Parts: sequence; structure tokens; C-alpha cells
Amino acid sequence: MTAAGFPTETTASQCPRKKPRPALPGDLEAWSSRRPLARPPVWSPGTASSKQQAGRAAAPEQQNQGFGRKASSQNVISKQEECLKELEELKFEIQKCQFERDELYQILDLYIYDEWDHRLHVELPVLQSEHEMRMMAMQMMTNSISDAMERYKELIQVNSSYRIRHSQLLREKTQLKNNIQILLNEKSELLVEQTELPASSVEAKRLCEEAGMNIYDPRAKQQQV
Repeated sequence: MTAAGFPTETTASQCPRKKPRPALPGDLEAWSSRRPLARPPVWSPGTASSKQQAGRAAAPEQQNQGFGRKASSQNVISKQEECLKELEELKFEIQKCQFERDELYQILDLYIYDEWDHRLHVELPVLQSEHEMRMMAMQMMTNSISDAMERYKELIQVNSSYRIRHSQLLREKTQLKNNIQILLNEKSELLVEQTELPASSVEAKRLCEEAGMNIYDPRAKQQQV
């Protein structure tokens, strides 16, 4: 894999290693390597039957050796064919990935040079104007919050002054109630005194008349004398 995330080309050296060749059935190959090959018999007219017997005896051994070599060569060929097939598949996958990479590069170029240019010239001014409007709205909101805080402080001061004035008025009200009660008591006393005034005035009149009579009597007596 490359840094961009695309696979690199796979070489033949990266193909999986060949597995060790399995032993032939019955260890024929090992047996054939251990057993020396039979020498060809020397032909003579009197030994025709011995030649035939020797050929017949060597035929199974040669057949077994040929079968082992043929099977091993077939295994090697099949392994090589599988490796070549896997290599071709990997090459096809690499070509496919390269094609997709080129496609993505083209799309990326279009996006970078066309879409981004469009965004810079069209969407960016709109976003900037929206940002400015929102900043102005935030500034207005901040100013309104500051004004509200100042008004709140003023109202707190007014409320405290009203509270002080209210406590003063309550004290004055209590004092007035006490004064009214005192005046009512004085009024009741005056009413009582007013009811007692006629009797006292009659008594005072009578006393005055008696005093006047007492004053006039000595004068009359003096005149008579």
C-alpha cells in the first residue's frame, strides 16, 4: 500500500513461496534414489530368455520411477500455474485500483478548482454577510442587556428609596395613631367637663347672688342708721 491508500504493483518475488514437494506414494522416489539402476544385460544368442526375464523384471521398476517423476513435474507445473494465475489477478486488481485512483484524482481536481472557486466567489460573500448580520445582532443584544442591567440597578435604588420612605411613613402613621388616641381621650374628658359646666354655672350664679345680697345689706343698714 502507498501513502495515498492505493496498492503498489506486486512483483513476481512477492508471489507465495513454493511448498516443498510432497513425497511420492510409497516413497518411490526415495526408494529409486537409494536403489542403483540395473545394468543392461549383454546380449548373446544363448541368453535370449535371460534378457527377456531381465527386461520383464526391470519394467515395473521403470514404470514406478516414471510415474513418480511425472507426478512431481505435474505438481510443480500446477503450482506455477496457480502462482501465475494469482499474479495475473493481482495485476488486474492493481490496474483497477489505478483506474479508480485516476478517477478520484479527476473528481478531486474538479472539486478543488471548480467547486471551491464557486464557493469562494459565491458562497463566501453570503456567509460573510450573514456573519456580519449575526455579529450586529449579537452587539445589539449585548447593548440591550447592558441597558437592562443599568435599568435594573436604577430600579433597585428606587426600590430601596421607596422602602425607606415606606418605613418612615409607617412610623409616622403609628405616631399619628397615638396622637389621635390622645386627642380622643382629651375630647372625652372635655365632654365630661362640658356636661358638668351647667351645674357649676348655676351654683356659681347662686353664689354670686348671695354675695351680692351680702354686700348690699351692710350698705342698707348704714343708710338706715
